[in-house]
Amino acid sequence: MTTIQQVITIVIIAVILWFVVKWLKEQKVVADRIVTEKAEVKVLQESGMKQSYTDSKFESWANELENYMNGGGTKITGINRIFGYLHNDLDFVKLEKAFGLRLSSYSWSWFTSPSDLMDWLKGDLDPDEIKAINKQLKLQGLTKQI
Repeated sequence: MTTIQQVITIVIIAVILWFVVKWLKEQKVVADRIVTEKAEVKVLQESGMKQSYTDSKFESWANELENYMNGGGTKITGINRIFGYLHNDLDFVKLEKAFGLRLSSYSWSWFTSPSDLMDWLKGDLDPDEIKAINKQLKLQGLTKQI
């Protein structure tokens, strides 16, 4: 094998290893999130809290939130509307869980990792918009915040 072939082989192996390590790290993050979310839901339910909506409703809202933040421009009115529906911290956690980890349509999927709802919101909203949502959540009796 020539030196050029050896270098190309090493580069290809390095790139493959990078993708494998990246994928393994993402799987660890997903597994950790699932454990954390289940534990948080269990604690809230044991305290007597009940979710106000079905899981499918939270999934629908998660998809709407993605649409409001994906692409050009953020539709803050729609985001505010959805957070206005939440009645307690369990609803907040269920919405986060339904959103899961998602890639933006503008991200380079090979080089970026999926982000959770909080990262999407912090990336799309300015600090004043986040403060306003957090203030509304507090008025609604939630302790969870963005």
